[in-house]
Amino acid sequence: MGNKKKFSLSVGNGLPINFLVIALIFLTLQKTIAQQFPDTIWIPVTFYDFHSDKSNPEFEVDHTGSLRKGMVADTLNASKKPVLGSKPFFNYYIHKWFEPWQPGDFTIPEYADRNGVKHEIITVSYDTAFKNIVIKDSLPFIHIGDGVYQFERSGENRTNEFFWLDERGFGLEDRRHNYSFTMELHTTFTYNRGLIFEFLGDDDVWAFIDGKLAMDIGGIHVSLEDEIVLDEIADSFGLQAGRKYDFDFFYAERHTNNSRIKITTNLFTPMANLRLYSKPGNPDQNEEFVIISGDTIAAGEQFSIYAHAFDTLGWRKDWDNLISLELIDPQNRAELVSGGNGSITIFPKTPFTTISITATFVNPEDPYAKPIKSTVQLVIGPGDAIADSAVTIDSDGNGYIDQVDVYFNSKVAFNQKMKDAFEVNFRGTSFKIDSISPVNDGSVVRLFLEEKITDQLQTDWKPLINIIDIKGLVPVSDMESKDGVGPVVNKAKFYSGSLSNEQSVGTPDSIRVTISELINWPPNSDPNRIFRFYHNNNVVQNPFTSMIIVDDSTAILIVSDKITVDAGRDSIQLSSSGGVTDKPGNKPHINSRKAAIEWGAISLQYIPSNSPFSPGITEIDPRIRQRFAPVINKQTRISGGTGTKGTVIRLEVKGKPLKVMKVDSKIDSAYGRVVVYDVVGNLVRSDLYVFKVEGNDYGIYWDGYNKKKRAVGRGTYLFSVVTTDVDNKTDKKQFKIGVTRKPIK
Repeated sequence: MGNKKKFSLSVGNGLPINFLVIALIFLTLQKTIAQQFPDTIWIPVTFYDFHSDKSNPEFEVDHTGSLRKGMVADTLNASKKPVLGSKPFFNYYIHKWFEPWQPGDFTIPEYADRNGVKHEIITVSYDTAFKNIVIKDSLPFIHIGDGVYQFERSGENRTNEFFWLDERGFGLEDRRHNYSFTMELHTTFTYNRGLIFEFLGDDDVWAFIDGKLAMDIGGIHVSLEDEIVLDEIADSFGLQAGRKYDFDFFYAERHTNNSRIKITTNLFTPMANLRLYSKPGNPDQNEEFVIISGDTIAAGEQFSIYAHAFDTLGWRKDWDNLISLELIDPQNRAELVSGGNGSITIFPKTPFTTISITATFVNPEDPYAKPIKSTVQLVIGPGDAIADSAVTIDSDGNGYIDQVDVYFNSKVAFNQKMKDAFEVNFRGTSFKIDSISPVNDGSVVRLFLEEKITDQLQTDWKPLINIIDIKGLVPVSDMESKDGVGPVVNKAKFYSGSLSNEQSVGTPDSIRVTISELINWPPNSDPNRIFRFYHNNNVVQNPFTSMIIVDDSTAILIVSDKITVDAGRDSIQLSSSGGVTDKPGNKPHINSRKAAIEWGAISLQYIPSNSPFSPGITEIDPRIRQRFAPVINKQTRISGGTGTKGTVIRLEVKGKPLKVMKVDSKIDSAYGRVVVYDVVGNLVRSDLYVFKVEGNDYGIYWDGYNKKKRAVGRGTYLFSVVTTDVDNKTDKKQFKIGVTRKPIK
């Protein structure tokens, strides 16, 4: 196998092979037999995940829990699924438990009591009571000795409980685990003496052998156990030695309490499997490794591959000649020299390329057997350095990748010509390599990249690395880099607010910060440790009073009333010592990107102090009069009014401030024009204006009188307001105010 693996025959201590084999047989017979079984076999199963919110009338029900035999019939239907038995228990619709959900059935069983027997079929307005998600999976059975395998998720013996579908299917649904699911397992076995199947767990369990019920543990209950000893039922089930039979197993988890399962059996045996070697003969006597994908072979040297077939008991020499091997090489990188009788010989021609060898075998002793295939991909090369991994670097912390370290399995014979052998790209973005340099002991090559400024920050990018043909390096195709770049601030949006002295009205200034990638927020997050605030390029101490974490990449920083934010000039930076890391665990760079603080998108909210109100009667709260005195005073100077009665409409602006509107020389400080209409569209007032309180708080005052200085009648009045922000963007808003002619209690 090139210079990476040596394939040679050697026997320790110079003892003859036959002597060693005989000694091992007599001295360690039991241990040798036990080792013939694989440590783990994976058994295919199918899950059906149902809702746990009680929408299913037969799952998560109020019940009298206990063992219930007779819930299913003694035989399976034509589809190898259980059918309703003579003693149902909340399972009249069992025909939907182990089948993919089909829409269109608007009937459900409705049960009369906790016994789950009395019922009637009713029609409902929905067809999703038995909606499920089908999940194909496999369960690992561990060898515990003498061909007996066990799968346990009981909460004991250092195992968790059986919640195999957590975070899959319908998910947790506000519970600790994903409950309410069924599972089925279908396999075959060859009957011989000594076979058993033992089960312990909850809830419903049924096992069928040759289509007939052999284990019946129905019901919603605590953990129960049962076993099938096939020798004891062989006569009644008509089992004959050496014959193959179906084994069908059904399981239901129907109650959100516990979920336990433990299966111990020797019914399940591993299928036949193939292994490829570089030498013929007994594989147990060759001190060499099995050929696997990624192994290297040398160009210009003839190479032979020998296939061996194995079953549960080990190597089946008599099967080897039944294995066919095929060279998969559409680019003609190697020549086929010979093949047949379980072997193939090739002549590799093109270094730094790959070829594949596929072995195919059908078990002659299994009439139901499907072809077994084993494919290995071999690298043709002179044993040059192989790239194992690559890690991205952002050396200046600005959020853009500028270096990549490529790690090799051995030292690289370095030279600058190798620069042209590397390619770095990510989803259409190709990086130019300025230069390369060896790092540490020479087993790492650092690629210095010309920085690509893209619309998207690159802190979570994982570029693909390609290495083309060059002496000293094995070619690599699309090897994904690891993320080695720390997070940075992506955007910072400033939303101006204002607070009264009593802090009972108004909102504080805030900055909404988005991070360039998903991060891990530290516990008890202190915004002044996590973020740095820069004003005129100088760090401001303790600029934030608190922080609201929105999600894994967004936070809202509440700005101290002692700080003035200058949007467009000030900036925000992630601190390298604040405890934040991205999901792979990378910290922010010590000089990470400073994101300029921008104005947030404008949002206007109109909040009336009194609605409805009575003109000339309803008093405005003194605290509101004090807060909005600038608005009331200016409006009364223009159009009159008491200034104490009526309503004040608070205008809260989030984002960019409003711009002063030039109305006339007398009204030079208005920030918006207001027109009031009655319910039929008649003009009521056109001399109301938006005036500023402070910060980003504004207001409108109306005393409830029309343009003729008369109190308006009872009804609803439409306010139409036009404002313009500092970026000259006009906003038109409408809202309604109610008026009554009675005192407001």
